[in-house]
Amino acid sequence: MRPTRVWFLTVLSGYIGEPDTARPGLYALLMGIAQTAVLGAFMAQDLALFVIFFDLMLVPFYFL
Repeated sequence: MRPTRVWFLTVLSGYIGEPDTARPGLYALLMGIAQTAVLGAFMAQDLALFVIFFDLMLVPFYFL
């Protein structure tokens, strides 16, 4: 299964199950940043980009 489909199902289940948050807009923003960072880490061609995207990936996952 492609990563984009998995993220789509994750976001869809988050909206169907109504995430336990008072700020659904912030939830959507953090999911978008997390998706961008994960895809960037998987598609990085050198170590520097991988480290940057991996560190960027940790921030939204901490808050989610």
